[in-house]
Amino acid sequence: MTDKISTKMWLSSSSQELEESMGDGFEQSMLDGDYPQVLLAANESIAFNEAALSLFSATSSKELISNLDHLQWLGPVQLSSGFFENYSDKLNRLKSHGAQEFEVYLPRTNGELYLETKFKYINNSGVTGILVCFHDVTMFRKLMMQQDELLCRERSESYLKSQFITNLSHEIRTPLNGVVGYTAILAETGLTQEQLNILEGIDSSGSELSNVINDILDFSLLNMGAIEFNFHSFDIHAQLESCVGKYLQSASDKGVNLDLDIHSDVPRFIKSDRERLQKVVNNILSFVLNISKKGQIKLLLGVKGRHDENLNLDIKVQEKGTVLDDSFLRDLSRSFSTGDFSKVKKFQGSGIDLPLCLSLVRALDGQINCSNSEFLTISLKLKAKVGLHIIEGGKNTKSIPRIPKNLNILVVDDKVVNSEIARFHLDKVGANIDLAENGLEALDMAAKKKYDICFMDCQMPVMNGYEATGKMLEILGEDRPYIIAMTANVMAGDREKCFEAGMDDYISKPIKNLAVLRSLEKGVAFKAKNTSTDAKKSPREKLLKTQKLPQSSTIDRYLEELKLFESDYKLNVARLEQAFKNNNVEDQVNISSELKSSCLKIGFEVLAKHFLQAEILLKSGNGYQLDQDKIFFFNIVMEDELAAYKKTLVKGLLVG
Repeated sequence: MTDKISTKMWLSSSSQELEESMGDGFEQSMLDGDYPQVLLAANESIAFNEAALSLFSATSSKELISNLDHLQWLGPVQLSSGFFENYSDKLNRLKSHGAQEFEVYLPRTNGELYLETKFKYINNSGVTGILVCFHDVTMFRKLMMQQDELLCRERSESYLKSQFITNLSHEIRTPLNGVVGYTAILAETGLTQEQLNILEGIDSSGSELSNVINDILDFSLLNMGAIEFNFHSFDIHAQLESCVGKYLQSASDKGVNLDLDIHSDVPRFIKSDRERLQKVVNNILSFVLNISKKGQIKLLLGVKGRHDENLNLDIKVQEKGTVLDDSFLRDLSRSFSTGDFSKVKKFQGSGIDLPLCLSLVRALDGQINCSNSEFLTISLKLKAKVGLHIIEGGKNTKSIPRIPKNLNILVVDDKVVNSEIARFHLDKVGANIDLAENGLEALDMAAKKKYDICFMDCQMPVMNGYEATGKMLEILGEDRPYIIAMTANVMAGDREKCFEAGMDDYISKPIKNLAVLRSLEKGVAFKAKNTSTDAKKSPREKLLKTQKLPQSSTIDRYLEELKLFESDYKLNVARLEQAFKNNNVEDQVNISSELKSSCLKIGFEVLAKHFLQAEILLKSGNGYQLDQDKIFFFNIVMEDELAAYKKTLVKGLLVG
């Protein structure tokens, strides 16, 4: 194409022609004659100015044409062919639809050249063609790419820091679970009163350490901008009552009167981050209680404005009766403005209580300040929404759940300490307890024995708890155990991640006896409800549920499904035999997994469990393979299940 193009220098004879040719936005630069421009004329000639040669670093028309021919198009599809290709189509489209602007770039050894272009149809002074104007945006593009690269790096660093904090939290909580757990075990070994008092101090210190760890983690995530909030509905009245209740004894010991005053216009249920709000209120109450000397502390809750479902909460902690030094009050007031609480540090528990409060409130788009007119007041203003009415349990929440004896419980954790502590709590309810060290081992055990409850750790080698839960749901179906996450993963979103994986409940480490019993109670109720529902079903409904086939299916459809399964089964078994002959363990794993899935689909759960066990053993890497004897065993089980299936099928359909 380029061979047919003749070249000449194109110079416009008047400013008016330039303006008409270029349109809005390019006139001034054209008037100066500095704007690079190329004209592709209808007679297959090309015209250009000196600025175009300079832009492309070309010394001749031939070199310029070569550069134009190598342009890469970032613009509309309609013009995205080569610069000189489909000229007539380009010309007609521009004539019909008007000018188009987009980006192109030229790959070069010394760096890519990025250009903004404007293509426009012209027909002036007897010249018809496409006028192309170029604007060099290489510098801007490079700056944008540098900013994108910097942003990606910052996000990557933030993610790595967040992962580090998450892993640190997990690693700290694991030994802490051992300290708290073994303290509880030791307390029940017939100690003297003095020893029990010492253990109580250890347990209290463990709880405080757990709170400090939570604060440090939150503070670190806030500084990294990586904190996630969990907004949901909760009873704000009950929440503040709980906060006051926590410090009633401490206040009484100091001779301080602690009260709660909730205004009548505050809705009972709001939507916010309950745990973070509780943390802020608790930290402020603790601080004020530390500086109070036989005074009176009041926690007040009101609403300073409401628009539809949006609330402006006004929470105050007031202290009166204690004479405070003026310099201390000035330092305290200044601390909430500057964020520097070093001068009031001695009144804080861990030293980060108030800085954490300030950071949390600001992250929640709220305000916190201190005033001292009639009495010391720390005010907290937060935005929230009216929440949904929820039922969070009966009034007697401290009652001990009643758990039936002889539950079959599987505890899955790679740390012996965690497993032993869980066993200690579960032994109290007379359960039959088995231990697994990872998710793969748990799957193997669950395939051989029916468990009522499974306590599942999340971070484990070989197979983690999330994957193991998904496999249990897939393979065991409604015969699977009630799965309770028992994990040191306590960061925002970890609870939701467990539920998304299919787990039924969640308790965090260090685990407490009451939390374990509460989860057991839920699990027992869940299993009892499912058993009751199954008992009411007709034989046909039970059959359809077991076989997982459509309710509308006929006996002919069932038999058709069986026939297809038998055919596929024989083909897969032949593949399995060949994989064994080839000593190909990977193929044996994949085929076993396929057979397991097809068995589950048709309802052959016994055979599916055998293929699951085979899959697990093959993955273990201990030299296990599916030889002729094992395949022969699978075939016998298949024939037995097939015969039982057909018999149950006819009986179920006739009776149902």
